[in-house]
Amino acid sequence: MLTAKKLGYSVYEFKRIVRALRRKIGVIETLMSAGRWEEIRYPEVPSRAMMIYRKAFLRHDGERYGQFINRAAAGEEKIHADTLYPYDIVEKVMPRYPGFRVSSAAVIEDPALEAQWRQLPDYVEPGTNALVIADTSGSMSGRPLASSVGLAVYFAERNHGAYHNMFMSFSGTSRIQMLRGETLAQKINSINMSDWENNTNLQAAFKHVLR
Repeated sequence: MLTAKKLGYSVYEFKRIVRALRRKIGVIETLMSAGRWEEIRYPEVPSRAMMIYRKAFLRHDGERYGQFINRAAAGEEKIHADTLYPYDIVEKVMPRYPGFRVSSAAVIEDPALEAQWRQLPDYVEPGTNALVIADTSGSMSGRPLASSVGLAVYFAERNHGAYHNMFMSFSGTSRIQMLRGETLAQKINSINMSDWENNTNLQAAFKHVLR
């Protein structure tokens, strides 16, 4: 192992030191693999680990984890989302289909993801509005679609005045649309149900803004 060699340790000695360090600092995967779920301090779980392991937490430590999520949703506990981007969370909420038009029942209501969405870093400067043109055309799927929808919701929520909760559909006849609903899943459904076509026309979008 290159790292061990550079530090002057044998591979065996290096692994022994790393294992001891992981135990000392409470690396979450170490606690999980040892079945020590009750020792996990959920407010300290890193952003991505909280998102990835949320189902495991619910399965193995449901009562304590559920209580933590309820407190986080109420703003009484910190849930980390510092290193996440809107598309990270939207990918988990949206169904994994090639296109976007699906039953609203397929969009997932997940209180942990909702709590993390509310804790995303605010990258918008105060007093700034950004009207996102959300491309939900037939060519969009996977992460590009999650990025488009995620940014539409993220900026619409943070807009002020006339642009609050507003985004624009990206089609042959672009329209300014309003986000509806309280939760992230409900807002994604409102984009899903918005009036848009499976094509794109950037010039039409600019003309609509300039009217």
